[in-house]
Amino acid sequence: MISAATVYVMSPVDMVPEAFFLLFGLADDVIIVSWIAGALLSETDRYLMWENGGKAPVSGTILDGEVV
Repeated sequence: MISAATVYVMSPVDMVPEAFFLLFGLADDVIIVSWIAGALLSETDRYLMWENGGKAPVSGTILDGEVV
């Protein structure tokens, strides 16, 4: 889904074209980019929990030389 959303944003073909509907055309891209950012953050959190054995890392914990 993240890849498809990225392709949609980068594609010259758009559901709401910016050339005709400037604000609405940009708004759909902003919504998709916001969703991509949230999905990436969520997946990063899931990966960190998996890497930490199912436990959420405590703030200030050092994992692989980096403070989380």
